[in-house]
Amino acid sequence: MAKKIPGARLEVIAGAGHSANLDQPEAFNRVLLGFLDALPPA
Repeated sequence: MAKKIPGARLEVIAGAGHSANLDQPEAFNRVLLGFLDALPPA
């Protein structure tokens, strides 16, 4: 799916299932903030 969405990237968080934000919150936040920081300014 990520290949079909421009600007998307696939991140696999070890030890997390479908609720990665609950299963591995620190890793999830690190990945999410890294993605958001890479976006161009609005």
